[in-house]
Amino acid sequence: MRVLYTCCFLLLFGSLGFAQNNTNYSLFIFNKLQFNPAYAGSAGALTAGAHYRHQWQGVYGAPRSVTAFAHMPISGNRNGVGLSLTTDEIGIFNTVYTNAAYAYKIDLKKDHRLSIGMNAQVEYARFDWSKADLIDQIDSAIPFGATSNTTINFGLGVYYETPRFYVGFSVPQLLRDALTTDAIYNNFKELSVLREYYLMGGMVFPITDNIHIRPAIAISYVPNAPMEADFNLSVLFLQSFWIGASYRLEESANMFIQVPLTDQLKVAVGVDYTLAELNVYTKGSFEVMVEYTVGNKQSGKKVDNIRFF
Repeated sequence: MRVLYTCCFLLLFGSLGFAQNNTNYSLFIFNKLQFNPAYAGSAGALTAGAHYRHQWQGVYGAPRSVTAFAHMPISGNRNGVGLSLTTDEIGIFNTVYTNAAYAYKIDLKKDHRLSIGMNAQVEYARFDWSKADLIDQIDSAIPFGATSNTTINFGLGVYYETPRFYVGFSVPQLLRDALTTDAIYNNFKELSVLREYYLMGGMVFPITDNIHIRPAIAISYVPNAPMEADFNLSVLFLQSFWIGASYRLEESANMFIQVPLTDQLKVAVGVDYTLAELNVYTKGSFEVMVEYTVGNKQSGKKVDNIRFF
């Protein structure tokens, strides 16, 4: 297993050269704030939740991510604010992101709204070589012990929504992040910062009063790296629960379900099957997400249990 861990670490180490805070959630359709600050407040009420992902179960040192978040509209729904805390563990890397988001919302025509958002992020990264199983113990290019660093970052996003479709574009990190600074990588100067761009969209089609179909897509792009794309198709039954599946380009296939436990509390569970060669060693990936939405105090009304977006 140590040999496998070393191989997986090298793959992860190489991929980190092309990305920053790339939390790999398959249930992105339920957690848009993670990728786009302009989504803050779009739920129409105070919404809070938590999201956990365990990637490549059975592989030592595989990625694990946890996000806690909350966002709400303010000023008569003309603005939105959000706060999230994310921790990622990938092999010898441990990163923590504290993120504050603000969105300004512009009403266009009936039920059409454009949101422009920005986020400020405090990032903490720790790089612990003592956890690595090194082949060459005297390689001067490899640092020893643990190194940590804290930086501040900023991002921008736009989000356009209607009752039947949405589209969003964002750059969550505009600056060099805490993980790719020289303080962490020491002599690995070739691992320079490269911004990650996100594009997402979706729409809903009513089949009957009790059945709706919702296709969605999320694309992430980093210059000089392979494009990542998630294709999702979900079905809403009885105005109550979602069942769906998604495909991550050349990487994994996913199935999920979201069910309401109460009028305000929802739980989503997803499982991934790895399509890459690593599937020989892993049982796949697992996600769970809980979300709680309270009534909109500004309007004095409860929001609907089911939201298409």
